[in-house]
This record gives sequence, structure tokens and C-alpha cells, in this order.
Amino acid sequence: MTKLTQIFLLGSALAASAPLALASSISGSLGIAGTDSFTSTGITFTPTTGVVLTASGDLATFAGDTAKLESFSFNSSADGTTLFTIVNGSGPNKQTLTFDITGITAYGTNSTLGYPNEEVSGTGILADSTSGKAPFSPTDATFTLTTNSNGSTTFSLDGSSPAAAVTPEPSSLFLLGTGLVSAAGMMIRKRRILV
Repeated sequence: MTKLTQIFLLGSALAASAPLALASSISGSLGIAGTDSFTSTGITFTPTTGVVLTASGDLATFAGDTAKLESFSFNSSADGTTLFTIVNGSGPNKQTLTFDITGITAYGTNSTLGYPNEEVSGTGILADSTSGKAPFSPTDATFTLTTNSNGSTTFSLDGSSPAAAVTPEPSSLFLLGTGLVSAAGMMIRKRRILV
């Protein structure tokens, strides 16, 4: 086998073994309303369901759906809590959206409102699946939850995370690999002619 053939085969093998492109990140926002009771250290949803009032972007299909809400504390023990789960549709078209808290970034009262209230902000991972298949990759997202003394909760979520690094698709990697191998082969051939 010639060196050029060996180089071509090696480049092709490297390009073929490149990882497949990841699914795209989730973008959009949600607004969920529910009822709760709260203290300065945690929130308890009563009942444990809320309603998706607004939804945009990739999350638009969840508008009007019921959200299952999970009570949590305003400290590191909230990390890993599935804050909400929303199921849309059924059967083969069933779509499930979850948000797991990864950190609480701020919490406290807003003294300008004039009544007991609490505002909590944090980060988490937004995950979407359709009938066991993930059309989107898990996405970093932020949330803000505002509640007041009448037990009214307003929950907003922004899935528009910073742009992730773009993963080239396998065919682009293959073209790059074969181009590099061809260039190397041409250099070897040119060197042989000059010698």
C-alpha cells in the first residue's frame, strides 16, 4: 500500500470516528402561575400544580398546560430538585419538560411592595423529551419566582442560555479530514518529484 493510500485511510478513519452533532439547545421562556405558602427559607406549593400562562420559542407548545411544582428551600439543599414537570400530549406524541435546580443565586423580600413577599432567583437544567427521545439537548436556564402574602406565585423561566459552542456535523468533519489528507499527500508527492 502506498503512503498516500495509508494517509487517506487514516484520515478517513479519524473523520468517521468523529462524534455525532448534538441536538440543539432549548430556547424560549415560560410563565407559570400557582399558589403557595412561604417562609424566609422555603416555599411550599399548595396545591402542587400550576398553569403555564405564557410560553414562547421552543417551549410554545406548553402554553395552557398543567405544571407539577415541587416545593424547595432557598439554599443549597434545593440543588437537584425538579422544580417543575410539564407533560404535553399523550401516546407517541407525548412531550415532557423538566427543570432541575442547580443553584439558588438570590432570595429575599422586596420592601417597596408594602406586603409580605419573597423573590427567588436561580439556575438549572431544562430538559425536553418526546416519547423517550430527546429532540433537544439539556439546556442551562435561569428562573425567577415571585410570591406574595395571598399565596399567588409567578414563576418565569428563560431557556435562552448563552450560545453554546457549535459542534460540526459529521459530514463536515469528513470533508475536513479528506482535505487534510489530500493536502498531505500532495506535499509528499511534490517532495518526491523535487528529490
